[in-house]
Amino acid sequence: MKAYAGKILEVDLTTRKFSHIDTKKYAKDFLGGRGLGAKVLYDSVGPQTNPFSGDNVLICSNGPLSGTSAPGSSRTHFTFKSPLTGIYGYSNAGGHFAAELKYAGFDAIVVKGKSEKPCYLYVHDDVAEIKDASAYWGETTFSAGDKIMKDLGERYAQIFAIGQAGENLVRISSIISVGNFTEGKAAARCGGGAVMGSKKLKAIVAIGTKPVEVAEPEKFQAEVDDMIDTLKSDKGSAETAPMFGTSFLVRSLGANGALVTHNFQLGKFEFEEAISGEEMREKYLWKAQGCYGCWNRCCRYVVIRSGPFKGFAGKGPEFETLSMMGSNVGVGRLDAIIKANELADAYGIDTISGGSVIGFAMELYQRGILTKEEVGGLDLRWGNYETVLELIRQIAFKEGLGKILGEGVKIASEIIGRGSEKYAMHTKGLEHIGGDPRGQTGFTLGYVTAPRGADHLGALPVFEYIGKPEEGIKFFGSAEAANRFGVKGKGRLVKWQEELMAIEDSLGTCKTHYSHFSSTFTKILKLGFEKQSRLFSLATGIELSPSQLQKIGERIVNLERAFNVREGITRKDDSLPERFLKEPFKEGGSAGRVVNLEPMLDEYYEARNWDIRTGIPKREKLLELGLDFVVDEIRAPA
Repeated sequence: MKAYAGKILEVDLTTRKFSHIDTKKYAKDFLGGRGLGAKVLYDSVGPQTNPFSGDNVLICSNGPLSGTSAPGSSRTHFTFKSPLTGIYGYSNAGGHFAAELKYAGFDAIVVKGKSEKPCYLYVHDDVAEIKDASAYWGETTFSAGDKIMKDLGERYAQIFAIGQAGENLVRISSIISVGNFTEGKAAARCGGGAVMGSKKLKAIVAIGTKPVEVAEPEKFQAEVDDMIDTLKSDKGSAETAPMFGTSFLVRSLGANGALVTHNFQLGKFEFEEAISGEEMREKYLWKAQGCYGCWNRCCRYVVIRSGPFKGFAGKGPEFETLSMMGSNVGVGRLDAIIKANELADAYGIDTISGGSVIGFAMELYQRGILTKEEVGGLDLRWGNYETVLELIRQIAFKEGLGKILGEGVKIASEIIGRGSEKYAMHTKGLEHIGGDPRGQTGFTLGYVTAPRGADHLGALPVFEYIGKPEEGIKFFGSAEAANRFGVKGKGRLVKWQEELMAIEDSLGTCKTHYSHFSSTFTKILKLGFEKQSRLFSLATGIELSPSQLQKIGERIVNLERAFNVREGITRKDDSLPERFLKEPFKEGGSAGRVVNLEPMLDEYYEARNWDIRTGIPKREKLLELGLDFVVDEIRAPA
């Protein structure tokens, strides 16, 4: 079996013992990355497991294409039971760590138990060590990572670390990359940083020299070259990505009336231009940079040359931070958003969840539910960037209002009460992103069906923006699938896209190459199951057809759903805040719209062969996918 390292490292921090698992156990049915994580988590963590207990596991995995020349093969996947939502959790980040982990000799690391004192995990050329991290505990992600590299004498090591937020078990804490060429890549969602913090695990460090061999090198490289030609010929990949990265979405969603503003009260921001990708490119951009194997170079590195934050040079914000730490909280200063992004990455805080909880607090202040006296004298008026920066610090250190907000918007609203739950924008406990559901129905359906909660990357149905009506009819049964306000066809579209995303996450590839930044659906089809099945087959020597690969994607999605069903999740949880269902915008490109969710859910469940009443996968479907071990556990309906 080529391309794989061949083994998974299992680490018990309680006993400080190591063991190895043969990757073949998972490769055929689950590939690697997200798929491997789904199977290990399902087998290891039950419904009674406290996410902060030693019984929770943290799975750090690469994919079979990691370390090869496949474009965009840069992603590292973290899987765990989420302390934020209490259900299935994962986060995913780019950079160079995934390849380095494979060069070190491993396809994944499964971390169990808890250490008595701060530690970090150091893997290098088939060797694993648990090392003392007491000297780095209390440091930011970047400071800790830099000191670890210096102390190890490994300048080119790749590291994922937590900051003070993770150490303090902040439920919206993230895991941040540190290392040459890769600073500040965030595995941010679902509170993985707090899971590491609960285990006293400050960092995971990888470096290695072991080669990655593919089964048919010449044919594999021919497929890679063909894909590069496709990327070069597509406007989204060749122009938009390197020029703006994801920041182009500020203007795009603003024009569509779907740019989250003032905690989802508006879809248009008056200072949109001031925080746009165009503004960043003109006044702040230092360089565009890519991750391992990247041809899109969507990362922004910026310099602030004047003002209160003068002198900063480093990784700039992507769209989600521009929206959630910008328009969502009313901040119209790009330099302040850049600073917020820097602080969040240093402390290890998810900027989506962080921006959401701050916007939530600002709306409560606007409505008189929170008073200045209750929040320690903070001025929570929209646009006060100094308050935003202070709250990021308070969240990291669990001080003042930040102690409540760091619990995530769902728990925070339950603590505050007084009707504040109405203004908590989440699905299944995970905060919504910077694209308003009322302006994009396919994305919205993906938010509610995703296993980790309000997740824009679980489906990423860009077809509703770039597709043609005739393509909607041909592939998804309705021309409405190609309309961002359409309802028919969206269930089938999201099902198909979810399976494609599951494969990309499991192969270790980046969505910006295979799906996002696509100008046409033709490109997505070409680089979808067909291209990825050929790359996998030629890399590993395991022959898989496009339909077989899609079936693996379907298996992964169903197993993740089964995990959540075992946790008590049903159709009632595939829902949206009332605001999106009953409060239309009064102006902008999505004026008058609310989400008509139920017909889309019906179509989706029918396409998946899940019970329409409960949203539980049917016995027949689970058996078809080889998930017979799930059937009785979740009491799958006939």
